[in-house]
Amino acid sequence: MRCGALQKIDCDTSRQLPPETYAVRRAVLVAGSQLNPASIANPHIRAHAFEGQLFRSVLEEFLQAHGIHTEVVIERDAYAKAAVELKRSDEKCKV
Repeated sequence: MRCGALQKIDCDTSRQLPPETYAVRRAVLVAGSQLNPASIANPHIRAHAFEGQLFRSVLEEFLQAHGIHTEVVIERDAYAKAAVELKRSDEKCKV
């Protein structure tokens, strides 16, 4: 199973949380870009892009399997999106 390591992290982390902790229902995964790694000419950079893609897909699969809705946001758009969702300015979201 691809998520075996993440399940171990989840179990280890959940033991540290107090019982009155709120349930996690949503997660936003922030990505540097949504480029297709195959389109990157440099093999070293392409390998890093594939690593990022794999990490995001495994994390997203794990979260969704645990009933947590996920959304991927590009890093450069993260503060603007948070500002809209939280009804705050970009500057207040950065603090």
